Amino acid sequence: MEHDFHEEQPVKGALVYYLRRILLDYSDELATGILRRLADALPTDEPKAWVIVIEERLLDTPVAQNRIVDLVMLNLGGKLRNEAMFAELGPAAGLAMVGYYAREADPICVVAYARDLWLA
Repeated sequence: MEHDFHEEQPVKGALVYYLRRILLDYSDELATGILRRLADALPTDEPKAWVIVIEERLLDTPVAQNRIVDLVMLNLGGKLRNEAMFAELGPAAGLAMVGYYAREADPICVVAYARDLWLA
């Protein structure tokens, strides 16, 4: 299904919304907007509804590949994020990060967000 991330999510009430290699192309402001639209579409009566994000991540120890990725991200206005940076995106979107999974040297991470109303 074709969809513009900057518009309202047309599919409402799904238990899982999945983003793969999307947020790294956007600034924090635009990434938060994308997450907000998904948070608004999550069911309000289901605590196990999640937004799952799979992204390249900012490694603690830089590697040569980071130079190329940095240049691409500068051109696009996006950025790689680490665990703390993903956690900071959630609250402004009405979400809380409930899981972050990454192997030490792996540049890919999985981030799980849930509506923050279930975590209060």
